[in-house]
Amino acid sequence: MQFSKPILLLTLILLVPNLVSAQTWTQTSAPNKSWYSVASSADGSKLSAAANGGVIYSSTNYGVTWFTNNMPAGNWFSVATSADGSQMVALINFGGLYRSTNAGASWLPSYLTPSNWRLALASPDGKRFNAANFTSLIYSSTNSGGIWQSNGSPALDVLSLAVSADGTRLMGGNNTGKIVVSTNSGA
Repeated sequence: MQFSKPILLLTLILLVPNLVSAQTWTQTSAPNKSWYSVASSADGSKLSAAANGGVIYSSTNYGVTWFTNNMPAGNWFSVATSADGSQMVALINFGGLYRSTNAGASWLPSYLTPSNWRLALASPDGKRFNAANFTSLIYSSTNSGGIWQSNGSPALDVLSLAVSADGTRLMGGNNTGKIVVSTNSGA
């Protein structure tokens, strides 16, 4: 059976609006803030959001209700979570790095020097965290944020980071066209 082009085109035109209308966005009960970063567990049940000029908000019920915790107010730039949502890392611009081992219920500061932080990410298993600042330094932790090490990336002004599923491979990119890769968890 062969379809003519006009019939095929008409069928696509009729199907596409139905596919688009099936997508629904719903505003959560989170307060109206200037959100700089959001993170979600793989199943979407555990959420965290970093507010510029505010605190970290978390939800453990798909965003139905939100709570804050012992985080200081500030310009939060980034939050990242493991696939199960239990391990999290967040960073405050010109402040420190914080980690949570209980889905954002409480946070502990790391003992890194305050920096001009840009972004953080977590491996799916939550054992490896990475954070980048506005200079070339990328910090890595292989024990869920307990101990951090810095490394001088050859790319200044890192704007983005990506991590492999096992957390051993990192890729970073900057605004001058450089991409850097690490094959040893950022060491």
